[in-house]
Amino acid sequence: GWQEQYDLGVRYLSEGNYEEAVIAFTAAIEIDPKRPEAYLGRGDAYEKMGDLERATADYSTALELGPNADAEAKLNALEAAQLAARLQEALWPAVCDLVLPMTVDSVVLGETDIETAKTIYSAYPYAMSNLMNDDTEDTVYNCFGMNDMPIPTGHSEMEFGFIFAAPVGGSVDYINLNQPGLTAFGSFQAGDRSESVLEFFGFPETPPRTSIQWTLNNGAQLSYNWYGNDLDGNTGFEFIYLLDGQRADIRVENGVIYSLTLSMERM
Repeated sequence: GWQEQYDLGVRYLSEGNYEEAVIAFTAAIEIDPKRPEAYLGRGDAYEKMGDLERATADYSTALELGPNADAEAKLNALEAAQLAARLQEALWPAVCDLVLPMTVDSVVLGETDIETAKTIYSAYPYAMSNLMNDDTEDTVYNCFGMNDMPIPTGHSEMEFGFIFAAPVGGSVDYINLNQPGLTAFGSFQAGDRSESVLEFFGFPETPPRTSIQWTLNNGAQLSYNWYGNDLDGNTGFEFIYLLDGQRADIRVENGVIYSLTLSMERM
């Protein structure tokens, strides 16, 4: 009966025997074509086999049989994956030779010593300098809401406006920017419009609702991630660039750069 064939399909699917799973789910569908579960199962098997066209057809049929959150989620995920694959190929010429300078103004991540950074940024409004984390980390920073520093729209109290940090006596290995006035990667400031970021990476004006990853010609890992509404109703995207233990994060929310972060792996 239907249940036997469906259970057989589920078993084959879990074992990675996708062709046999398709046969079993198809048999279940022939017995009762009004049950969405078998279409979902067969769609999963087709997707595992790389037959995205048939997977899409089965998920769509399951959804046509009535409201089905599972089918809708699978269709959305499949659509995002297909979009990511198309964009990964289309955008490759724009990103393949990208080299992102790991700098903020004249400070070079992993090279500029913390004393130089303190000399440059201690004069900024509301700036402070002290040791943190059991006195192992030397810093120069300012902080929203501290010492009456204004809190910008879209940010929260106790976020750093900027922070440069390093092991005591060492080179700067962590930088985070949430306020304008400091230029990261030779191009961006917090508060810049999202269009400037998308244009830099060769992306379309409307940020795609998917995630994409590349390995660039210099060995760097570049990823783009779109995220939907968070708990505060924010929407946005981020770019992450990884090379030789250094990491760059560009986070955009509600049409502007929310934060810029440079960091190094600590040994």
